[in-house]
Amino acid sequence: MNYSEKKESVEEYLASQKKSRRRIITVNVIAGLIGITIFTAAVVMSWQLQEEIKQKREILNELNKLIENNRIERLKKKKLVVGRKNFLEQDILCELVASVIENDNPDLEVIRGRQRETRNNYNQLRLGEIDLYIEYTGTAVVELLKLPVKKAKSANPETLNRLFTDRNLKWLPKLGFNNSYAIVMLKETADSLGIRKISDLSRISHDLTFALEDEFYLRESDGYQAFKQKYGLRVDDEKLQLVRKDFKYKPLINNQADVGIGYTTDPELVLGGQFDTLEDDKNFFPPYYAAPLVHQEVLKKFPNIEGSLNSLAGQISKQDMATLIKQAKNSDFLKSRNQEVLKNMVVDFLNKKWPQKFSGKSP
Repeated sequence: MNYSEKKESVEEYLASQKKSRRRIITVNVIAGLIGITIFTAAVVMSWQLQEEIKQKREILNELNKLIENNRIERLKKKKLVVGRKNFLEQDILCELVASVIENDNPDLEVIRGRQRETRNNYNQLRLGEIDLYIEYTGTAVVELLKLPVKKAKSANPETLNRLFTDRNLKWLPKLGFNNSYAIVMLKETADSLGIRKISDLSRISHDLTFALEDEFYLRESDGYQAFKQKYGLRVDDEKLQLVRKDFKYKPLINNQADVGIGYTTDPELVLGGQFDTLEDDKNFFPPYYAAPLVHQEVLKKFPNIEGSLNSLAGQISKQDMATLIKQAKNSDFLKSRNQEVLKNMVVDFLNKKWPQKFSGKSP
């Protein structure tokens, strides 16, 4: 367990103890009213709890200092960490960003961070264990800031920077593509049932089997429960299955599900013809534009990085992303997790896209 994970563990403990303190205060009040010896016991319990919380807070302060010192020392050694989420597109974006920074700043060592869930990446960035990662505008608004979905529909790096002013983070310009959720069916299934838009599902949803990736199922404002309510869907629990992000089309292909969820950059949707993407006719999903989210201290220490990342602004299309994902799936990367395989693929892409700018030197 690293320092940030220990810190999160301590913070979870402190949050749980807030509830315990409320319960003890309630016991104190009741005991005082009925005048029994439990009052004394409650006071002792309260004192013990206060001492334990005090110790945990001291540990938290020490962990904060260690994390900050580690970041300072790492930056002194000219080492950067690029974070990533836990799906293939993010592996590619991590490598893309790292390769561009390395190309423009050969004196820096760029470390590819391990995969993490959305919230963990964000927390690690704020703490300083990673220095940047690619986030999505819609996700930032509804998941990180917990704002209504309607706020995400007009979000861009400029408005997000105003929302993130007190977090010591900076949004840089969008890479170009919007990777939104897509509700999908096999073409033959959609055709046979006469389904063209999501609202068409409402009349037969109780008869259909759904395959959803787990993060979408758990999300709040733009996740499964809100989506189901918006479209008036009736889905039996036994007809709902959860799948991993990188294998979400398998249940449809194997006829184990009728309706699935994908991403609009998936090669199965952009480059293939096997699936239909149903029209989001009630405009439930906001846009999810990919953009670099960077710690301000890193930009102060290495100002050239901002120019490197800005060179990607508007340059990565949905077609580009789908092609890179398809290439990665056709390689042995998913099995081997060999970063060199991914790096060579990304370097080749950059050489072709910017032959004058990119040196194309693989390690």
